[in-house]
Amino acid sequence: MINKLSNNRKNGRLNKKKSKKRKKLMKLCGLHDYSNTSHCFSDSTHHTCCLLGPDARRFADSRGNPIGNASEKAYNLKNKKTRKDNLRPWCTCIGSDVCSYYADTFKDGTKIKFINDIKSNDKVYKGVGNYCEDDVRQKMKLHKHLTPGVAVENRQCKDVKNIKKVKISNFSKKKRKKNRI
Repeated sequence: MINKLSNNRKNGRLNKKKSKKRKKLMKLCGLHDYSNTSHCFSDSTHHTCCLLGPDARRFADSRGNPIGNASEKAYNLKNKKTRKDNLRPWCTCIGSDVCSYYADTFKDGTKIKFINDIKSNDKVYKGVGNYCEDDVRQKMKLHKHLTPGVAVENRQCKDVKNIKKVKISNFSKKKRKKNRI
């Protein structure tokens, strides 16, 4: 079952550390926290922060996975300006490589921003390329599952070396090069 609750929840509530982390993840992903996003980073599969392009959004909605309209609504609740790249943040299922599939299929800018490290209170995976979601999912021992409209593809991750586990607070920071004299 997709929304099978993980150990992050106890008696229907996130524990304090996970709740604090979830707030940071929502902000980092660019998601408004309301009823339609309450599953994001709190269940056993919605741990990929995916930036969805327009073609991916339309396709998802047409195949019974209404994340296109949901991502538009969540984005508009949080933001006043339209992104120039027309991407919309949403939490997608790591269990079925949703973001990778949409990125590869539509080439409309859809991409993974980060994946939540469910085993940590303050870390995420960044630099996760297409079809690398499965590698990260396996590291976290999460179950694979199906999503409407997403084909099962067993492609190899070509960018394993680019995947980095970083603290949320360091996500956007770039490494400084040391000046050599």
